[in-house]
Amino acid sequence: SILPHRYLPHLTDSQGNFAPQPLGAGLRFFFSGRLQDEIRRELAAQIEAVLRTGLTPWFINGHLNIHLHPRVWPLVLELTQEYSILGVRLPQEDLKITLGLNRQRLSYKLAHALIFAWLVGRARSSARQFGLKTNDHLFGLLNDGQMDESYLLGLLPRLRPGVTEIYCHPALWSNAQLRHWMPTYRHQAEFSALLSPRIKQALIENNLELSNFQRL
Repeated sequence: SILPHRYLPHLTDSQGNFAPQPLGAGLRFFFSGRLQDEIRRELAAQIEAVLRTGLTPWFINGHLNIHLHPRVWPLVLELTQEYSILGVRLPQEDLKITLGLNRQRLSYKLAHALIFAWLVGRARSSARQFGLKTNDHLFGLLNDGQMDESYLLGLLPRLRPGVTEIYCHPALWSNAQLRHWMPTYRHQAEFSALLSPRIKQALIENNLELSNFQRL
C-alpha cells in the first residue's frame, strides 16, 4: 500500500501488504462496510503519488481490474471527478475472438468472460453518466501474460470498429517477484511483440490507428 498500516488497519497487514488472495479480498469488500473509507483513502493516495511525479493520469484502472468491484466502483467514480481523470478501463473481452486464437485455459477464460461481462454491464452506463471516456473492446484479460507477436498478429485483423484497448505485461527480464506472482507470464515475449516491425506493419495493413485515453 501507499499509506502506512495505521491508516488502513482492516485493509492491510502489519507490513502494509494487501490480502494475497483476490477472491478472499473481494468477499471482504462485499461484507465489511468499514473497509470503504480505507479503500477510498488508499485509492486517493495512489492517485496523489502519480501526481507527485509530474505525470497526469488520463485514465484509471485497478490491479486485476479490482476497480470494477461493486463496492469499489462508486469510489472510483467519485475520484475521477475529484481528480479530473478522463477515462476508465472496461475489461470486457470478445470470448469468440479469443477462443478462435487460443483455447488454452478454457475454464478460466469462460469464467472470467462471464464475471467481467456482468461487471462491465453494470459499470458502462454509470461511466457514461459521469462523462468518462471508455474503451469499446479489450484484449489481454483472458489471454493475460501470453500476448506475444503471434497472438497479436492473429488478433489485429479481427478487431471490430471502435476503440480497443490491448494490454500486456512487458518486461526486459524476469525477477523473483515476477516469477512468484506471475509464474506463467511471458513478459519478455510481450515486450518484444510491442517493438515488433511485423506488428507495426499489421497495424498499417488493417488501417488501425494507435491512440490513448487523452486523445479519445
